[in-house]
Amino acid sequence: MSIAATTTNTSTDSVNVAANSTKTATTETPAKKELSAYQASLQNRQALNSQILSSSLNISLKSDNQSMSLLFKTALEKVQAEFSSNSETITAEATSKAESKAYETEVDNSPKATSERIVGMAAGFYQKFKERNPNDSEALTKFMDKFSSGIEKGFADAKDILKSLDKLNGKVATDIDETYSLVQKGLKSFQEKVAEEEKTAKSSTAGAKGTSAA
Repeated sequence: MSIAATTTNTSTDSVNVAANSTKTATTETPAKKELSAYQASLQNRQALNSQILSSSLNISLKSDNQSMSLLFKTALEKVQAEFSSNSETITAEATSKAESKAYETEVDNSPKATSERIVGMAAGFYQKFKERNPNDSEALTKFMDKFSSGIEKGFADAKDILKSLDKLNGKVATDIDETYSLVQKGLKSFQEKVAEEEKTAKSSTAGAKGTSAA
């Protein structure tokens, strides 16, 4: 084979390789973009978790009392997340005061006081929830499902954070378990009380309409 022929074949092979490379790159671009988007999302979540962990570290190292503050704030944030799809106004109006006190050291952070603040949030949230669902006969049940879901997630996240900081032990662990138990009892009582009040109000309204019709 002549040198010219060899050169021509080599050039042709080079063009084919370049074309194949371009085709491959074009074919892989969407996958790479999709992967990059996923990785970016993953990195954002990891960065957020790192920020939370760093903040939690500074708080939890101060005292057991602050670990309970972390529990309250985490529960508050998860409850807010549960209701954000219903109305951002609910979260803003119902929790502004509670959130401002989440990390105050002078606040009583005993299991009893913490559980009372968490259960107390339910009243504010339900009032706003009911205003936006005035004709829903299942409003209370739906509300309790959402609120309870937020509480479960909040306690789980707080435990995970404290466990990663090696703080979920001793008095902290005991206090969190006691707080959870008191919260469940408190929410049950809240639901029963509201259900009874709404039943009474409904009966009164029906009675007033009957008297008026007569």
